[in-house]
Amino acid sequence: MPPAGAAAPEPNGFVAPGFEPLAELFAASLGRGGGALALRRGDQVLVDICGGWADRARTRPWTPDTACLGFSVAKGLASTVLHRLADRGLLDYDAPVAAYWPEFAQAGKERVTVRQLLSHCAGLWDVRPLVREPGDWLDHLLMEERLAAAPITSSVGVPGYHAIAFGWLAAGLARKLTGRGMRQLVQEEIAEPLGLDGLHIGRPPSGVPIAETVGAMPELCGALVAFEPVWSKSPYVPGFLGALYAPGVERHIASGRILDTEMPSSNGMVTASGLCAMYAALANGGELGGRRLLSPQTARGLRDVQTDRRDRVILGAKMRWRLGYHQASGVPSRSDGAFGHDGIGGSTGWADQDTGLSYALVWNDVGDRVTTALRTARGLKISALAWELAQNR
Repeated sequence: MPPAGAAAPEPNGFVAPGFEPLAELFAASLGRGGGALALRRGDQVLVDICGGWADRARTRPWTPDTACLGFSVAKGLASTVLHRLADRGLLDYDAPVAAYWPEFAQAGKERVTVRQLLSHCAGLWDVRPLVREPGDWLDHLLMEERLAAAPITSSVGVPGYHAIAFGWLAAGLARKLTGRGMRQLVQEEIAEPLGLDGLHIGRPPSGVPIAETVGAMPELCGALVAFEPVWSKSPYVPGFLGALYAPGVERHIASGRILDTEMPSSNGMVTASGLCAMYAALANGGELGGRRLLSPQTARGLRDVQTDRRDRVILGAKMRWRLGYHQASGVPSRSDGAFGHDGIGGSTGWADQDTGLSYALVWNDVGDRVTTALRTARGLKISALAWELAQNR
């Protein structure tokens, strides 16, 4: 273990001329842990750096292949898998989910469409009825089955962030179409076609260095529960707790067992370079480096806003939901072609089809109440600077 007060490893990697301020802001923002940052314009890498510590004991410097728990950045991966299936004619966005997943027709859900599911308008955001025992969190097949049988929580067609449920819904639909789980599909439908490392649902293969979450997730979950009287009475976020929490999740995150299941809403283990490269394909007509991920038509359709109504469950904001992605955070709202997905605490990935840019930031200092809010704010600032610097270069 390094001596008390030992300085964190300085960020290292590639920084194109003119992007030094971005690297400096990233370095000043790492907190107690570490992280990685990547920015591209199509095939051109503009920034690809990492720094800080990958473990709580501060003994392992972050390396370019360190995989980090990006939480909800996983939703971007799961959505991209479904778009690959749609591109091959296996999935129609306007068809009922039950056309592919017959069990989903239970409890009045027979008319819920794939488009509504992908744009968080399926009315199935509450996870508390699904997770009856703490161990249920780790049984993804059980969660898919329970969602298929679950009644609708709120009005279909009204946006409400399916913070946890989205991943199991996407995985259950993909499983019915392919017979494969989302862990395997992310490899076969994204990583392999693009020739990428660093994109995983759940625990990566042995030999891949894993970043530990530095913050105290039980503290953050405890705060969510403590403020339930406030959430439940709010006209903007009445479902905050129900969409995010059921007993046991904090224990599984703290122990690392959350990586031993398929939770494509929350347990994406990614590198910044891998995530940025995936979004580079989405930003540039579905292709990267001569490798095609999506057809130009399907890729173009990802920018289309499905609903700009205010989220009335957990976020309280107009997220401008696309099919599985929201407006890119830190990018000016006038940029209609910019979309992606954030994770709690500031990790994010996005594509901007108007400029050809793609971006990813991952870091592991997240969990405490105060630091999580501060990391989110700092992440937005870094994202905004990346977009701004890239406009004139």
